Amino acid sequence: MNFVALKYELDNLFKGLNEPYDVVPEWTGAGVSPDVLKEAEARMDVVFPEVLKDVSGQFSAIYHETPYFMGNAFKKIQSEVIKRSRREISEDYFKDDLEISIVYAPTEWDGEDAQGLKALNVEYMSEMDAKQYIGVDCDLMWLHDRSFLLIGATYSESLYMDLREPASNPNYGALYNFNSLEDFCIMYKVADDYGQFLLNIKHSLEKKIQLDAEDADDN
Repeated sequence: MNFVALKYELDNLFKGLNEPYDVVPEWTGAGVSPDVLKEAEARMDVVFPEVLKDVSGQFSAIYHETPYFMGNAFKKIQSEVIKRSRREISEDYFKDDLEISIVYAPTEWDGEDAQGLKALNVEYMSEMDAKQYIGVDCDLMWLHDRSFLLIGATYSESLYMDLREPASNPNYGALYNFNSLEDFCIMYKVADDYGQFLLNIKHSLEKKIQLDAEDADDN
């Protein structure tokens, strides 16, 4: 995957959104060196996936709100959540419309902001009965593991990367969304790895720009 090209495409897609938030040419954080990533790995006692290291050499974060659509992959998740909530959650309240507000740089994953948000998620879970936990292809108890890292935020939700050992685990580096909705704690996989996650963001931005154009034509 060409991450130089992806960074360029993402910045231009952000520029194409209606009402961009800043008059600047780029909305992705600057790349970081391998030595800086090694320091972060040692500090957090984790091993970053190779795809994350490749990305971070070109850009390290996303500082613009971005839509995130999963398409057909979300339908299975939605069906499972509705079933396990005993239909207390409906399609109107749990739908494929995740909006990401920030993706932190890897060097910030153990920072005050990320750790504070994770603590709030864990505190919210502690107030719930275990019957109110809904994990699709994951276990909400993973949040208690220090290597299950909060890497970004959405509106009332949080993004995590699974860096629990062993690194040979097929799900190592997968990304998950934690959602507190309708008196339930919900968590589900949003991407198998960081590369797929960024490609999904690219495709979601393209879809959002297309939808905005169609709305403008209708008006």
